[in-house]
Amino acid sequence: MPRRDLNNDEELLKSRILEDFRRSMKSPQAIVEHGMAMASTVYGDSWRKNRKKVSEIIEFVIDASYSHYVEVERQSLGSALYSAYGMYSKGTAGDGVREALRDYSGALDAALLSISQGRKARAGSAFENVLGAFFQALGYPFTPQPRIDGNPDFVFPSVDYYKQAAMDCIVFTAKTTLRERWRQITSEGARGGAMYLATLDDSVKSSDIQEMSKQRIYLVVPQRLKFATYSEYPNVISFEEFFSLHLDPALRRWRV
Repeated sequence: MPRRDLNNDEELLKSRILEDFRRSMKSPQAIVEHGMAMASTVYGDSWRKNRKKVSEIIEFVIDASYSHYVEVERQSLGSALYSAYGMYSKGTAGDGVREALRDYSGALDAALLSISQGRKARAGSAFENVLGAFFQALGYPFTPQPRIDGNPDFVFPSVDYYKQAAMDCIVFTAKTTLRERWRQITSEGARGGAMYLATLDDSVKSSDIQEMSKQRIYLVVPQRLKFATYSEYPNVISFEEFFSLHLDPALRRWRV
C-alpha cells in the first residue's frame, strides 16, 4: 500500500518528533563508549590489547553497544512523542496524547521510519568505532575516513603513504551486513593492493565470496564465523588472522 503524503500539521509534527528525539539521543560515540566500558568489566581494562580474543571482544562490544542503543532509543522516543504530541492533545496527560496519536498517525509512521533508517547507520558507525579503538590501542598507524579512490573507513599506514605507494597499503572498510553493497568498495582504494572488508554478516553468498576473491578482496569476520560458516574460503579470514598474517607483516615493511 503506497504511503500517503503528510499534510502540513503532520509534517510539522514529524519534524518536532525527530528534533526532540535527536536532542535527547546519545551520540554514536557515546553509545560505543558504553559498550567499551562494559568490555572493561568483563575482559579487564587492557581489553583493547587482548590480541588473542579480538573477535570475541569485538562481538561483545557491538552487542553491548546495540543493547544500550535500544534502551536509550526507547527512552528518547517516548520523551519525544509525549513532548511533541502533547502540543496537539485536546485532553489532559496520557488521554490527550493518545487522542493526538490517533489524529496524527501519519506523522508517527514517518518519524519511526526515519528513526529506523538512522539505526542502521548508527550500527555501522559503532562497528567502525570499535575497530578504530583496536587499531589505535595496538599501535597501528592509520588514517580514518581517508579521501582516496572512494570512501573506505581506514587506510594503513596513512593517506600520504597511499599517494606514494598505493600498492603497499592496506585499505579497510567495515560493514555490519553486506547484501550487494560490498561491490561499492571495489572503487575504494582502487589503486591499492588487496582490500579488506570486515563484517558480522553470517549469510554472505558463496558466489559473492568467490567474486570478492577475483576482485582481491579479503572478507574479515569474527573467528566464530570463520570456523562455523566460511572455513572453506581462503579469502575469508578472522580478525586474529588479519592482525597476525596481514597487518603485522605490513607494519614491519613500513618501518624499514
